[in-house]
Amino acid sequence: MLEEHSDMGHNVNESTHHTLNLHYSANGALGIHPIPWLDAESDRFVRHTLALLIARREDLQSAVLFGSVARRRARPLTDSHPSDVDVLLIFDAEPGKTTISGAQHFAVSVAKVDVIDLYPDARDLQFALTLPTFAGWDGSFIENIARDGVLLWAREPLPVALHAIQKRADEDMLIK
Repeated sequence: MLEEHSDMGHNVNESTHHTLNLHYSANGALGIHPIPWLDAESDRFVRHTLALLIARREDLQSAVLFGSVARRRARPLTDSHPSDVDVLLIFDAEPGKTTISGAQHFAVSVAKVDVIDLYPDARDLQFALTLPTFAGWDGSFIENIARDGVLLWAREPLPVALHAIQKRADEDMLIK
């Protein structure tokens, strides 16, 4: 099941000198943030799947919610076509690779399959996988993610293209 970690305050300094006030769990990884405006079962499904990926893949850098759920404009579950949950996963490149590897894709699929039966009423969960360079990605799509995205978890600071998300996460921590 999804493991909760006790959090302790910690500052992270990026090479760009941007200081973040983030809460890291005892294992050094940022705790998986809940999505309070999402239905509880879908939120648990997302967090459980991410917990498995974090435990299994040390090359996973971060997870960012994007799309209609991030914008808080998701179609309800009662709709004939409810919105799915979109999560961007940023991985380090495997040695000798310049794109997401088959093993990384496979790990994401397996993690989702491992828990999907526990959440029969959850929204569909879609993952987009990328390396920190976003090589081959449409610039306007990345800008949309930066504008609307919500940080769910990070092992490292987000890539420069997503600094707006990192800044919002930092501001949210200061408010709490």
